[in-house]
Amino acid sequence: MNTNTWSPLPTRTSCTSCGASTVGRNIAPVPIFKKQHTDEYDREAILAAAAKAEKKGDLEQALAEYRKVLRWEPENAVLQVKAATLLALTDRLDEAWSSFRAAASQHVKDGFFEKAISVYTQASAYFPKKFEVWDSLADLYMKRERKPDALKALLDGRHHLRELEYHRQATHLLRKACEIEPWHYRATYELARLLARTGGRDQGMHLLVGLAARNRGQRLRHVRAALFRLSPTPRNAWRFLRALVRGT
Repeated sequence: MNTNTWSPLPTRTSCTSCGASTVGRNIAPVPIFKKQHTDEYDREAILAAAAKAEKKGDLEQALAEYRKVLRWEPENAVLQVKAATLLALTDRLDEAWSSFRAAASQHVKDGFFEKAISVYTQASAYFPKKFEVWDSLADLYMKRERKPDALKALLDGRHHLRELEYHRQATHLLRKACEIEPWHYRATYELARLLARTGGRDQGMHLLVGLAARNRGQRLRHVRAALFRLSPTPRNAWRFLRALVRGT
């Protein structure tokens, strides 16, 4: 007997995933997880929206727009600086510093030292007491063979780090300045006084004696006065008076 006879009735199948039966239907498999939609990236529209929000003074919205682009362009140093500035203006200083540093590092990586200098210069307006700002500026200026600018950056850093709690950082900046230009008057004078205040009196005296041998006039008067304050001996008193009268 032939068992393979045709039947007009539809075949019944069972759904393996739920146990329900299906009659005469071809069921397409249903995925358990839906595919996530990818974000549309309209760079020009996003940047236009950011500029518009910034012009209206809506800094949070402008920041949100710039960050949309940075998700796609994390190495875009220009936008990192824009984000850093907005973060600083909204008092999110830790995030702002991270963005400034990331932008500068990217410029250095790409070989754009002048652009990195510009980033740290902008950062200095918001972080004048950040040691790394001034130290990095000096290093970058030296890479560009801009010695006077390197010295200025180090001395500006010292100016902003005058409190005693920053004496280690200030000492580092002043020592670096003296390495760049040995016996630079201002750097050496300030280093000598700082060392004398922080337990390095003998080193300070040594630096001041060296400055006295290399300067005349008003500078010598300041040095002799500092030496007399550190060591008020008759000899130092006489030398101070001679500098005061004769400038030698």
